[in-house]
Amino acid sequence: MSYCSYCGEHTRVVFHIVSYGNVLKDWKKRAELKINFYDCITLFYLGLCSEEQQKWGERVTYCQAAVDRLNESMHLVNKSDNDAAAITESLRFAMDVAGGK
Repeated sequence: MSYCSYCGEHTRVVFHIVSYGNVLKDWKKRAELKINFYDCITLFYLGLCSEEQQKWGERVTYCQAAVDRLNESMHLVNKSDNDAAAITESLRFAMDVAGGK
């Protein structure tokens, strides 16, 4: 479990305590998006390390998990956000890299 995932689990408890406002909801979505994106990068590099060690089954598993995390991130992009186009473009680039493996 990555540090980002660990923090993400504990922030869910804080969200139940603090009242929900629009800013808080947007922040929560952005934080979850970043957690999934960083987990995707971590899993992708674990797949590359497995490839160097010629552990092909692990490589496939890590790369598929990276693509799954990236898909979760794409679902969290808010279309009304000011920088949604830049986020979507970054996620598409990451999908080209991770999906290409």
